[in-house]
Amino acid sequence: MLKRFVSWFKWIGAVLVALALALVMADFISSNTLLVDLSLVGFSFPGLSLPWLIIVSFVVGGILGLLSALMIIMLAKHKIRRLEKKLKSRDEELQKIRTSTL
Repeated sequence: MLKRFVSWFKWIGAVLVALALALVMADFISSNTLLVDLSLVGFSFPGLSLPWLIIVSFVVGGILGLLSALMIIMLAKHKIRRLEKKLKSRDEELQKIRTSTL
């Protein structure tokens, strides 16, 4: 029963946080109407909305951060598997040495 309550509480909390972020973003976009010209790698983008540019760059940065963290996790898991394989082979070798007659 308690786990179910905690599950609902987390879900409601996540929804409330998402709604709060949506409201803050809507207020930010509506109160800042500045248009800027962006020049990036030889391409020119005239008249972009500054709030949208900030939000998009924030989201893209978050996604890139998550992807880099995912890559680090995948490399760590690969290293763990490699070390477990090495440990297993050494354990087998040790067991073989223990059972061999001298």
